[in-house]
Amino acid sequence: MKKFLLDIRRFFYTVLYSFKEPSYGILLSELNKKERDLFFSMPREDRIHSFLLLRDYKPDTDDDKLIYVQKRVIIFHDIGKRFERPSLIKRILRSLRFTFFKNDKVYFDHALLGSDILKSEGFSDEIVDIVRRHHTKSADVMFLKKLEG
Repeated sequence: MKKFLLDIRRFFYTVLYSFKEPSYGILLSELNKKERDLFFSMPREDRIHSFLLLRDYKPDTDDDKLIYVQKRVIIFHDIGKRFERPSLIKRILRSLRFTFFKNDKVYFDHALLGSDILKSEGFSDEIVDIVRRHHTKSADVMFLKKLEG
């Protein structure tokens, strides 16, 4: 049920922010110039998605290094989608979890593509590895799974 409600929320934010992006203040304060440029290379829907997840993030640790890693994973986990520029209709349908985009190779390979992008940009092996596995059920990606429902 929680997943369904989060999908509905994502749908409404997708429609709402298709016309005007949010103020990314909290997110941008976390990033250096290179990371901001990388963030803005992502499609708008994915920037909004990352922003909403970061806004909802509540660390369950006091380990500053782990918090840093988790925040970078939240922000950049969908960076592999930056080569795709979906239409508004496709974004809305995807937000509602319609799954007839099976031939959309870039979308389904985005975790691997994203990890390659982050590796080439000099991100740590830990961040690269978690982004690569962010659709798995590994224990170290559960913080992201909780946010996404």
